[in-house]
Amino acid sequence: MIFGIGLGRTGTRSLTKALRLMGLNAVHWDNVGAHVLDRWFDSELTLPSDLDAFIEGPFVRWWRAADRLYPNSLFILTTRDKSEWLDSVERWMGRWNPPIGDEWFNRRLFYWGTRRFHRELFSAAWDEHHE
Repeated sequence: MIFGIGLGRTGTRSLTKALRLMGLNAVHWDNVGAHVLDRWFDSELTLPSDLDAFIEGPFVRWWRAADRLYPNSLFILTTRDKSEWLDSVERWMGRWNPPIGDEWFNRRLFYWGTRRFHRELFSAAWDEHHE
């Protein structure tokens, strides 16, 4: 199994496309996020057996758990300049503030702990992820 563990806005969709061009069955978090999020704490969490790569999503933050669930996996970290990344995330999150209960509201809370952009919080998350 291949896991793309770069934060959103670091080329994760491009990585998904590249892996597909190489003939791999790769999915991006946007396509299966709700399925994984709903079952994340379920002890029976499994990814489809025909899947070669899962890009972004909860495994970005919990890649060690993914490594235990799927031994001998490959992990690809996509990245970009931190300041550019913060600006990109701010634009992306600022375009739309999902209502409470919406799937994207739940994803933002799960992934970031907030539904709104906070530069200091996201800067700290970047630093932690790249240690």
